[in-house]
Amino acid sequence: MPGKQTPDFNSSQTGIIIIEGHLDSRCNTSCDTSCLAEGMEDNGSGSALV
Repeated sequence: MPGKQTPDFNSSQTGIIIIEGHLDSRCNTSCDTSCLAEGMEDNGSGSALV
């Protein structure tokens, strides 16, 4: 993934930027009330990257 330098970019400073994402499991249709999607109640989308 290519980065972008801004006009005030200081090349003497270095660091790492991590972009994190999480996808929950889901059923085949949104109206299926009897389906159990694995991991849907583990609060994965509420977790934070530390």
